[in-house]
Amino acid sequence: CSFAALLLSSRCSRAATRVSIGCTSRRPWCTLVAAPFVRAFGLNGFLVLHVLLMAGVCVAGYCFLAARSRPGPALAFTLAFVGATCVPVYLVMLTPEVFNFALVFFAYFLWLYKEVAPRPPKMLAGGGSTALAALLLGVATYSKPSHALLIAPIVCWCWYRRRFWQ
Repeated sequence: CSFAALLLSSRCSRAATRVSIGCTSRRPWCTLVAAPFVRAFGLNGFLVLHVLLMAGVCVAGYCFLAARSRPGPALAFTLAFVGATCVPVYLVMLTPEVFNFALVFFAYFLWLYKEVAPRPPKMLAGGGSTALAALLLGVATYSKPSHALLIAPIVCWCWYRRRFWQ
């Protein structure tokens, strides 16, 4: 399945060219997030969305690493992590892989940032960020069922720290 099945339907008149986004029932979140970008930028909206998601991943990765290391190495490791994987190839493809990667990355950031930062912001310090991380992993799992295993570390960590109801 592709990120969205793009159906170009042209009517008889000159100005009546329309782009509609169709999506499989497993991936409605991809369509909901991508639809405003496709509406604003046409087919380039997918590229804009993917670039924004990757920029967010880079910012989150930098913030995570800069909490315990100097800014220069944090930036270098973040760019190496993102650039040395196959993720840049998926930036230009119309697949949900960048969306899923960003969801999982943001989920793990929300869960682990409070563990590494000396004084995390109030928004990221409590159990709400862990619950939001679980929600993001749930959305990623709905899109790709194999991501269900990624919730296990959060559950085990909460069990180990006895933070079930925090």
